Amino acid sequence: MSAGPATEPASSRSTAFHHFKELPTELRCLIWTHALPAIDPEPHTFSYRPGLWRKKHLTAADGACNPDGPLECVMFDYQMLKRRPVEVEIADISREARQVTLLWVRKHGLELCPTYNGRKAFLKSFDPEIDGLFVETSLWDEFFKGSELLHGGPDIREPRILLLPYITRLFVADELFEQAIDEFITALTYFHTLTAFYVLLTRSRYIPRGMFRMLRLSDLIPIEGRRLTWHLEHEEFRLHGSEESGSDDDLFAILSSVADKLTAKFIEGRKQKFEMATAMPYRHVPYPQVTYTDMPSWWKPGMKLTIYDLVMDNC
Repeated sequence: MSAGPATEPASSRSTAFHHFKELPTELRCLIWTHALPAIDPEPHTFSYRPGLWRKKHLTAADGACNPDGPLECVMFDYQMLKRRPVEVEIADISREARQVTLLWVRKHGLELCPTYNGRKAFLKSFDPEIDGLFVETSLWDEFFKGSELLHGGPDIREPRILLLPYITRLFVADELFEQAIDEFITALTYFHTLTAFYVLLTRSRYIPRGMFRMLRLSDLIPIEGRRLTWHLEHEEFRLHGSEESGSDDDLFAILSSVADKLTAKFIEGRKQKFEMATAMPYRHVPYPQVTYTDMPSWWKPGMKLTIYDLVMDNC
């Protein structure tokens, strides 16, 4: 009895679909739409650059304008921050795919960036409601003085100059925080829109400094899981997370002292929401398979390792 025709192994069968153009237009557009990248809903850090504080004369067209209040303001022009690229690989496949892409771009308020890494991409702007601003140590003086908190601070308290920071989350390096604690107390008081302040560990040689310039906020994990949150109803900061001693005890103690000094001012200003923490980045990616002999020389049993610790130790 002769054998039937040989069956082609599943691994060698073609997965190409050659009848895409024959599909109804509505179905093709739906497929293109599903092929678009998801706009990352997670907030990111954006890096501050000089020249973003601007003076403005308030008019009746401005929502912040009060006939009996300030007529001048110092505002933070966050729209001038460097935008985050979002790559869109299907944009050049066909005219139909490009039309679907452009509709998607308009919906999300993106702008074209044709030369990002040699591929077409679109730019997402800073969103003051969810994104954070990272101020590098070398730019802090320009940022702080640019807001006129130093030489214009007294006027801000009077009905002549209004401060419009448009910042909800502020991030700085640990070395800067320890050098300018009093300035941070002033800034955290006057920046009335702030809801979060994080001190990032950057002094370790295992953490690339440029890493914080555009990073997902979900990758910034409070050290030892500790953070201080403001509770107006109790008129105090409360500790969330571990109360045990940790690797950042000295720095966290300074942060706690800042919280003590802010308490009276937050009560007076009826501050509704605020949190502070020390943090470092933990990428949510699988760890490489390592043995004890692969660990950095400074590692001790029980210490947490980030993916960056393992990479940078071998650089």
